[in-house]
Amino acid sequence: MSTQAWGPLLVLCAGTVLLWASAGAEPIPALRRPSDVAPPATLTRKPTTGLRMGSFQVRFEKTKLDDVRRAAGFVGVIEHEGDASESVYWLCYTVPGPQYSARIWIIAHGEMGGSEHLVTGVHAVRGASSISPASSCPLLPRALRPVSFEGGLWLNVSVQNLTAKLGAPSAKEAGWWSYSYAGKSPGLYQGAPVEYDVLSLFEAKVERGRVIAIIASQVTSY
Repeated sequence: MSTQAWGPLLVLCAGTVLLWASAGAEPIPALRRPSDVAPPATLTRKPTTGLRMGSFQVRFEKTKLDDVRRAAGFVGVIEHEGDASESVYWLCYTVPGPQYSARIWIIAHGEMGGSEHLVTGVHAVRGASSISPASSCPLLPRALRPVSFEGGLWLNVSVQNLTAKLGAPSAKEAGWWSYSYAGKSPGLYQGAPVEYDVLSLFEAKVERGRVIAIIASQVTSY
């Protein structure tokens, strides 16, 4: 894959710092890989296809941000920042827990998510148990808990569990374990059959043998 083809995915996964979209808005965190160079695509299957929230399934490039908000009983505000290739929409929620709380950002890239704001990425960060919900990042409703990716992967899992579920990472650098997949998907473009490029990435920030942050995304392009 060319670096250009990876562009939208890298915008989501590199965690570009966002300005405040409105007074009090919770920005997407600056979770950054050491570089913007895409990790090698070594996986034979996608590391994740989305996020499970209670019994509700968020599927990358299929579920809309509005669907998530509806499932949450219309709790949460869809924020927006940026233009063109740096346009991003997101919902932020606070997830409580006995040992730690978390912030999660459910993201739709402005271009790749289309006008329907299809979910193309998720950021999650572990915080202190005392972290408080905010108007821009409200408490995730109980009906949408627990939260995890496939195989129960989530914040605070051990590296042993991470390896057992996903195997050897595609790359390791500065504490980030990257799992990268590149494949093809048949489709139609202007009425003609084509093969789309599918790029899927799951990255875990590891500290003291535990996952403390996750950035995951998927984009399909031609």
